[in-house]
Amino acid sequence: MIDIEYDKYLVPFDFTNATRQALRYAITLASNGGGKILAVHVVKHANEVASAETRLKEEVSVHPESAEMIQTKVVVGSIFEDLNNVGQVEEASLIVMGVHNPSGLKKIFGTDHLKIVASSGTPFLLVQEDQTITAIDDIVMPFSFDKESVQVTDFAGALAKKYDATVHLVGFR
Repeated sequence: MIDIEYDKYLVPFDFTNATRQALRYAITLASNGGGKILAVHVVKHANEVASAETRLKEEVSVHPESAEMIQTKVVVGSIFEDLNNVGQVEEASLIVMGVHNPSGLKKIFGTDHLKIVASSGTPFLLVQEDQTITAIDDIVMPFSFDKESVQVTDFAGALAKKYDATVHLVGFR
C-alpha cells in the first residue's frame, strides 16, 4: 500500500465560487493531513499571464493563515490538455477541483469537469460550490481490474487510512 507522508494538492482555479470552495477544501485537507497546495490558473495567451498571476495571488491572500502552504502558478494552454500535465510535472497527489452544479443537458451529456477527470492520471476530488466542508468519511471510486484502477485503489486506500475513511468500490468492465 502507498504511504502518503507528504501531499501536494493541485487546485485548478478559475476565479469562481466553485473554485474558491475547492481551495478552502484543499486548505482543510492540507491542514489536517499535512501537505502543500498549488493553485493553478490556465490562460489561453501569454499576454494574460501577468494579470492572472496578480489576480490569483490576491485570491489566495484571503487565507493568510495558510500562506506558507499555498503556491500559485499560471499556465498558458488549455485546461483540457494541460491540467493533467501540470499534475504530473508537479507530482500532485490529488487534484481538488470545484464544480458548478450542472443543469439541463449537461446532466445528461456530462460536464467539462468530467472530461478533465477522464483524461487525468492524477486522482480527483470534486467539490461542489455549495458543498459543506466536512471530514472525509467515505471515498467512492470506480474500479476495474486494469493496472491504472489498481494503482488508484492503492492511493484511495492510503488516503482512507490517513483520514480514517472507508473506500467503496463501484465495479465496471
